[in-house]
Order: sequence, then structure tokens, then C-alpha cells
Amino acid sequence: MKTDNQSINDVLTQNNTSFFIPPFQRAYAWGKNEIDRYFDDIVRIIESELDSKQTDKLEHFFGTIVIKTEKEKFATRSIVIDGQQRLTTTLIFLIALRDYTEDKKEKSHINEYYLKNNSSSFEDKIKLKQVTKDWETYKKLVKGVLTASIIGTAYELFLKKIKSHSFTFENYLTALSRVNVALIFLDERPFKGEDPQIIFETLNSLGKPLSLSDLVRNYVLLEMLSSEQSDVYEKIWYPKIEENFEDYTSKFFRDYLQYKLGTDLKVVSESNTKELYQIFKSFVENFKNKMDFVNDIVRFVSWYKWIISDNITDSISSDPLVNDKICELLKNIFSDIKTEPFKPFVLGLFEHHQHLKIINDNQLVETLETIRTYLIRRRVLKLSQGENKNIPSLSKRINEIADNRTTMLELLSTQHYNLRMPNDTELYNHFKDLNFYEELKSYSKFILGKIETSVAKVSVDFRDKKITIEHIMPQKLTQQWKNDLGQNYSSIHKKYLHNIGDIILTEFNNEIGNKPFKEKKDKYATSSLHYR
Repeated sequence: MKTDNQSINDVLTQNNTSFFIPPFQRAYAWGKNEIDRYFDDIVRIIESELDSKQTDKLEHFFGTIVIKTEKEKFATRSIVIDGQQRLTTTLIFLIALRDYTEDKKEKSHINEYYLKNNSSSFEDKIKLKQVTKDWETYKKLVKGVLTASIIGTAYELFLKKIKSHSFTFENYLTALSRVNVALIFLDERPFKGEDPQIIFETLNSLGKPLSLSDLVRNYVLLEMLSSEQSDVYEKIWYPKIEENFEDYTSKFFRDYLQYKLGTDLKVVSESNTKELYQIFKSFVENFKNKMDFVNDIVRFVSWYKWIISDNITDSISSDPLVNDKICELLKNIFSDIKTEPFKPFVLGLFEHHQHLKIINDNQLVETLETIRTYLIRRRVLKLSQGENKNIPSLSKRINEIADNRTTMLELLSTQHYNLRMPNDTELYNHFKDLNFYEELKSYSKFILGKIETSVAKVSVDFRDKKITIEHIMPQKLTQQWKNDLGQNYSSIHKKYLHNIGDIILTEFNNEIGNKPFKEKKDKYATSSLHYR
């Protein structure tokens, strides 16, 4: 390991080499706050430089840049292990300065000394090679073409700030010569303690926090040669994992890991990332090599997409009717009821159904139906305590369902009282006096829709925005309603308003409002929905 202190200006102009940002690094992420802070530091340096009374001119420490050198056939690659956000931001700033100035020599100076090297092709000339997701955007910006992106937004912010100040071209370049960085060069074959992974994690523990998906990607790819990194990232990791989930990738990793370990893990959050990452690293060590892990987790991608998607286009079952039933059950469980604890368990069901093929269609449907019933009954009784901590352990017993040694209902019946499946008597007694409309607002359309489907034997699209919740006895009684209810109308209204018997799904809500019961009843008779 070698260290050196240089200005960011010297890093970019004195190194006649291209810097490669490897694919394990996250894409450019600096927003307005970081751009404002960067430019404010530049302004402070310039003002110090222009102040004739200030003899001790201001400088600014910009942080650390870690470079790993990697030999190729005819050249040496400089791989940016840490500091890509700083390098990219400085070059975006310089592109904005280039485009602002009208002086051709100044434009040429930035292009020749900061942005490009002497190479045969345009792409090879560009001094900073970006990660896959940013490469096209950055390349176009070097050419002078702006595209909608985080990089493009940073460029526009810089251009606006430059225009709002009266500093000269030389003022800005002088300022960059006073922005210092600590350069750390890692040898191609590091000594003990010079592991790029350890250095990367240590440095990033001090900066802007990385997500769990960032850390896992880095851990998997960092030890590979850059050519292998690019191959794995561009052909497998990005198109098969990150492109499918984007911001949901960290949750996918956590749910995958929770299923594999069969234990409760903390939710994905900034404060929990470090702990989850350490567990993940220990888990990955169980594989012969990291590519075995990559191949394993990729198998779960399509199954997890079924869990989080509102529109499944794949065939889960070869039987179209069964397939439709499974898709509807998944929507009920994860979109309508919105449960998190069962995601790892259902992920495991799909591994046994799709890959191991030891759970058949009937077992899958029956298990999902039981989960749906379990969840909605517990939501009606406001029981959810303990699900996060206890449901994940059920993943270890999926084989028992596959072998017909047990069913999902029997598994749930073995849980302690707080995790019980509410029985019919509990449900009936609770419903009698339940303020259904107010207390179950999140689930009311779903419950009523399932009742309609059960009674009419025809599927009801309760998610259709045209179908709304209607009070049969209106929330505000008209004189006609008072007359129809009789002298005890006030107590009747108070007791039964919002009760499940007073709530109905209808496509006529705006048309019937507070109309008398007979008119409502006649209108209901024309509905395509079934009514009690």
C-alpha cells in the first residue's frame, strides 16, 4: 500500500491514465445537498484566494480516494475502490464550467487535461469509465448532450451556480488545486491487512451509508478481477437482480436470507444494515465460491417477483385455472392484506414447488388459502403481535407439508395463543358489534368482495375503482329514513351504522346517496353484483 496527498486537480491532470469505476460500486447518487456543499467549499476557497488581506489561503480536504492497480497486457488499469462519487462530481462540475465558458481555449483545456486521454476511440479517450448504469449518461455529457438523470441534475445545478457567480475560469481551476485528497494505492497483490474489501468497508462506514444491496454486491464482486466483475455484473447481477427490483433489492436479499436461515431477521433500515450484512457474509461463506451463491440467489428472483407483483404474467402452474387461483391468492396475501412476515415462507414454498418439485399445485393452493384465512381473521380481531418474530421459523417445516406429514393449518395450530388462528366463534362474536367500516377500512373492500364471490360463485373485482363502499342506512338520516326506522331510529342508527350488515359494495354510490331504502333496494336489483 502506498499513500500520497494530492489536489483533486493533480489527480485528474497529472495521471495520464483512465480511472475505472467497477460495477460493484453503486451508481452516482449525490443530490442537491451534496452539490450545494461541494460548490460552497469551492466558493470559500475562491473568496479566500481573492482576499488580499488573507495571507494563509484556504484549502479543503475532500476525503480519500482508493485506487487498486491491475495490470493488463499492455497497460495498467486504475480501479477506483473508493471515492468515485468525489471524482464523478468534480468532473461533472468541470463539464458545466466547460459548457459555461465561451472561450474555445478554455473549453479545449478542460477536454484535453481533465476529461480525456490520448486514445484512438472516443470511449477509450474518456478518463473516467463509469459503472454500467451511468456510462451512457456520462459519455453523452462529455459530448455535450444532457439527459434526464441524477448526473444530469447535478450538471444543471452546477451550471446554474456558476452562472450566478462572477468568478473567472482561472478562479475555479485554482480552487480545485486547493481541494486536497488522500490517495491510497493498493498493490495488485496486496499484503496482509490490505484486503480491498476491508478497506472499502472501513472507509464507507465513515461516509454516506451504503444499502444492504450495495454491500452484498460489493462483497460478491470486489475480489474478482475487473474483467470478471464486468462480466458477472452486466450479464447476471444487474439484469437478473437489480433491474428487476431496483429499490426493493435490499428487501429481496433480506427475505431470501430469512428463508434460508429460517429465523427472524431485523427489517431493512439504515440502522440495521450493518448487522444484516454481517449475517449475509457469514451465510455466503457456506458456498464453495461466490458464483455458487450468485447462481443460487438468481433462482429466487422470479419467485420473489410473483410475491411483490400486482400483475403476474408468468405461468406458476400449467393449469390455467389453478394459475389464476394462485395469482389471486398472492395478490390477496401481499397486496390486499399487505403482510411482510410470510414473504420468506412463500419464497420457500415456491422453491419446493418450482425447483424441487415436491409440493404439488393442490398443496400450494391449500397452503396459500390457509395463510390468507389466517391473516384476515387475525386482522379482523386486531391480532398481529408476534408474527414478525415467529412466522419465519415455519420455513424449516415446509418439507413436512411436502411429505403430507402436516398441513399449514396444523402448523399454525401449534403456535402459542398470541399466534393462533381465530376460530368461527371468535369471529362471529367479534363481528356482532364491530364498527366494520371504521375499524377495518383497510380490508373492508377485500372482505366484502370475498363474501360476494363466495355467495354469488362469481369473481368480484373489488379492486375496481368504480366499485365503492356504500352505507345502506346512510350516515346522515333524512326524515324519510327516520320515519322508516320508527321512533327508535336514533338508537338503531347508532347501533347498526358501520356494522357489516349496513355496508355493501356498489357501483351506484354517487347515484343513490341518502335515497329512501325502497329506491336503493330497487337500484341494487339492477346491479351486476350479488346482494344479500
